[in-house]
Amino acid sequence: MSSFILQPALLFQPITDKSEERITQVLETVRAQHAPGLPVLFQRAADRGTSDLPTSQNDLRLLAYAFLVARNWNVKDAVKMASDACRFYDKFHLTEHSLFPSGFSIRGYDQASVAAWIRLPMGTSNTPLYRCMQTMTPLVHGGFHYWDRHGLPVAYWLVGRMDTHSVLRKLKPHIPVGMSVEDFFQLFGGGIIETGWALCNYQDAVLTAHPQPGIDMGAPRRNFCTIVVDCKGLSYKMIDRQLLEKTKATLQQMNCVFADFIHRVLVVNCPPMVKFAYRLLRSAVNEGVQAKMTFVSPENTAAVLHQVIDLERVPAFLGGSCNCEGGCLGSYNPDATFTAEEFGDDGDITTENITVSPGKKHEKVFELQQGEEVIWEFSTTKGTDVRFSVMFYPRQEGVRAQSKSGKMRVRIDKSTKRTTTESPVVKQEKLKEGADSYMAPEDGILQLVWDNSKSIVSDKGIQMRVYKSEAMMESPEE
Repeated sequence: MSSFILQPALLFQPITDKSEERITQVLETVRAQHAPGLPVLFQRAADRGTSDLPTSQNDLRLLAYAFLVARNWNVKDAVKMASDACRFYDKFHLTEHSLFPSGFSIRGYDQASVAAWIRLPMGTSNTPLYRCMQTMTPLVHGGFHYWDRHGLPVAYWLVGRMDTHSVLRKLKPHIPVGMSVEDFFQLFGGGIIETGWALCNYQDAVLTAHPQPGIDMGAPRRNFCTIVVDCKGLSYKMIDRQLLEKTKATLQQMNCVFADFIHRVLVVNCPPMVKFAYRLLRSAVNEGVQAKMTFVSPENTAAVLHQVIDLERVPAFLGGSCNCEGGCLGSYNPDATFTAEEFGDDGDITTENITVSPGKKHEKVFELQQGEEVIWEFSTTKGTDVRFSVMFYPRQEGVRAQSKSGKMRVRIDKSTKRTTTESPVVKQEKLKEGADSYMAPEDGILQLVWDNSKSIVSDKGIQMRVYKSEAMMESPEE
């Protein structure tokens, strides 16, 4: 096994007198805004019978603490986030139904025991939340599976095993009448976080009453979990623009309403293109979560999972020794045979090593139909900036892509009037590295330019991957 050493992550921020004061301010403001009582989200925490205990054991104060951590201890921002969270809970009725039984994959926990601890009777599978979780789980291959060395529940997401291009098509027949795809995604996200909170509180109670060898009891486990994102199989060809945009919108909404819930995120079995994929989503992930992310190569994955979780509690398909009955993640069959396409083979997408001589430019030109997309990732080999431009020319007479010496170039006839070609620039900036994509709003020509024309003596070495995807076709309505 690899000797890779993972840096420890802060489990619980120290509670100072100033912290205590701000926690009290948040709770007093929330009470005043919802007088004469507390909103359901906060009242539920108060009803757990820990309100007389110190903050590290007090569910109500820990809830306020989590909102403060998520908003860098700014009381006003934390109160706003708490108010937004309460509205989110009301919109999706998250407090009106039991989380259990769950339509999400859960291994290592007795759901009836968890439900009893959070003082909710076992419900039924005939709820909107259950049906949402049951629908989404096999599409994303996710689930909770046991706990880590701190006793924190571990959530897994096998992103590299998703059939990304069929998710939205398969989802549509299961979305309730009157609900948007975005709301369905948000309900799913809220259900995962609610389930995680319930498991965290259950773990805290059980491990306090019955300590286990090898489990660190040095800090409270409330409101925290560890997330493992498995990227085995992730490829450029998996990127689906519509799904990506809806996923980003969901993450942004989750960041607005949910408090600090994550202990750390382990992104494992990372292929080289994971940096590109992460850049596409990074704007939707808040800085606090970004700081908790660790990217791990395939050769170090088992060692890192052992350090954080213990391989005895890690699924066998990730290098551990656990083989749960029915599968460690209910929707994933590790023994299934996958084709190269299903496994994420990038095929003819290759990394190019380009040298742009002084005074020269390097171009890539694509003729696109409406809805087709070009995805790119590049990095200068010497860490110096290069001027990078993206230009799009809508289809018109006198503007064409032309091959010369085996290279495509944009050619504009002198007789062509300057109409839409007058301002073709989509973006233009100086970068050491970049990763993005462009989807054609109409038929036309896309031109990417790496410009070293202003340099007199220095060349620019650039590694790049550029890939054209097909237009996403809407599936016909049934």
